[in-house]
Amino acid sequence: MLQYIHLRVFAVLLAISVFAFAPAAQAEISLAVVDVNKILSESKAAKSIQKQVEDQRKKFLSEIEGEEKKLREEQKQIEKQSGDLSKEELTKKAREFEEKRLEARKLLHGRKAALDKAYGEGMKVLSNTIYDVVQKISEEKGYDLVITRQNVVVGSSSLDITGDVMSKLNDVLTNVKLKIK
Repeated sequence: MLQYIHLRVFAVLLAISVFAFAPAAQAEISLAVVDVNKILSESKAAKSIQKQVEDQRKKFLSEIEGEEKKLREEQKQIEKQSGDLSKEELTKKAREFEEKRLEARKLLHGRKAALDKAYGEGMKVLSNTIYDVVQKISEEKGYDLVITRQNVVVGSSSLDITGDVMSKLNDVLTNVKLKIK
């Protein structure tokens, strides 16, 4: 029973101290929210990256379709000649054909990897620039903390500075040139 009384007294004292010192302990924190995903998809620089990637994909697909067509025609030729060729010649042609097919596949994977790498580097440039813009806006407007929209469960729309960041970013960085090697 005595233990129960001590526990209640401690709880009351703790509650009093929290409420008594809470106003003094609270500091004014200026907070802002940025929807980074929106900026990464809708900014001018992001759209330039997306367009370049799409253009390169179309170009690669066109080249691949041309290679596939050549390989199909070569395969048909080998099949037509199969009755006229010796077993060794047929084996040799089949091996050469398979090597060409594997080379085309390597080329495809190499180009895809180069495009993915260029995309990653372009998005890194964009992300770094977004960070710089947010940092600058934060300093100008005196924000103590800027968090991403993805980390907010509930918040006032007045905290959202995505439009400001988008506007300033579009002024600073309109295009990111991908370097596809």
